[in-house]
Amino acid sequence: MQVLGGADLFLQGLIVPQGGLGDFSAGDLRAVSVPGNPFPFAVGTMEVGSSEVARTGLKGKGLKLLHFFGDQLWGLGDKASPDPSFTPTRIFPMKVKPKACSSAAFSMSF
Repeated sequence: MQVLGGADLFLQGLIVPQGGLGDFSAGDLRAVSVPGNPFPFAVGTMEVGSSEVARTGLKGKGLKLLHFFGDQLWGLGDKASPDPSFTPTRIFPMKVKPKACSSAAFSMSF
């Protein structure tokens, strides 16, 4: 999982949710999670807007990473993991669903 190493996200890896990606602009902040795990593991800013994605398809760089699980900012804190599904090299779907969690996140397939 290159994202946990700090790599930016490319649109080709997105799993589009049933409701679509919604409207967004270049520069908008977004959180990233994996299917089956509502906890975001990275945040960044969009490199493109939804109108460009609709025009060109899911191609090219989509998200410039600002922060990710395990990075230097995380290392300055208590190094806590939001869930046992988070490992240093991979984020797994949760075995038990949390009670309630809402986030505007893109899901990536790896």
